Amino acid sequence: MIVSEVEIYAPAVKDYISIEAIVDTGASLCVIPKHIAEELGIEIYEQPIHLWQVRDPLTLLKAELNLRYQSGLYRVEATVVEIPREYRRSIRPDEECKRPSSPHPLTHRMILGENFLSQLSKEARAEILLVNPA
Repeated sequence: MIVSEVEIYAPAVKDYISIEAIVDTGASLCVIPKHIAEELGIEIYEQPIHLWQVRDPLTLLKAELNLRYQSGLYRVEATVVEIPREYRRSIRPDEECKRPSSPHPLTHRMILGENFLSQLSKEARAEILLVNPA
């Protein structure tokens, strides 16, 4: 798993803040957890989508993110996911384990998908993917 840092614009503080991100070349879109988007003051909106496998439309939560990586600014659409509060912490010693013992990987992170990675220069993409580590 490749983890990198990017900066994300947080309307709540009117500035960019650093966030850890999982770099996922298999993800079409970026993903941000709902609790992080809400904390940063990022507007979340609903978008119905139609899938041929499903009779009725599904409604996804989406957000427009302003990201900064190195000296570049990038605007990307992100899918917003809800992670239940109990998955955002480690299990307690007295708790019967019905889920992974460690917190969800997106408790404090987002996912950088191809809609972000494809905007990077060849050099920036190689760096974030650790193709030529320094």
